[in-house]
Amino acid sequence: MNDAAGGGAEQNYCPSVGLDRDGKIDLRDKKVLITGAAGGLGTAITLAFAKGGASVQALDIAREKGQALLAECARQNSPPASVRFVSGDLSDLPAIGALLRGLCREENGSIFKTGRPARYR
Repeated sequence: MNDAAGGGAEQNYCPSVGLDRDGKIDLRDKKVLITGAAGGLGTAITLAFAKGGASVQALDIAREKGQALLAECARQNSPPASVRFVSGDLSDLPAIGALLRGLCREENGSIFKTGRPARYR
């Protein structure tokens, strides 16, 4: 028996935020923007979201590493077209603003952002 005081898996079930009965987030059909996506941790996060079924917008300043990220996604059998690499510098606020407005228009404003905070000079 699961009640509020007793805990258990039932307590973690929350369909409004996409948690299943095991407490895992359902990423299918979610739109995600990952900053710093071509670095070590960013690549791992990008792969995890893509394998989970999310549509990933992978943002990084390093174009060459971005191409390597896409190749790694293909090697890891991420679903085709689940990852789109976008080159951008987070310190260029006008360019990033334009990029985000474009992504929001494409995705009807539904983007979940994850990643490290930007460092501004």
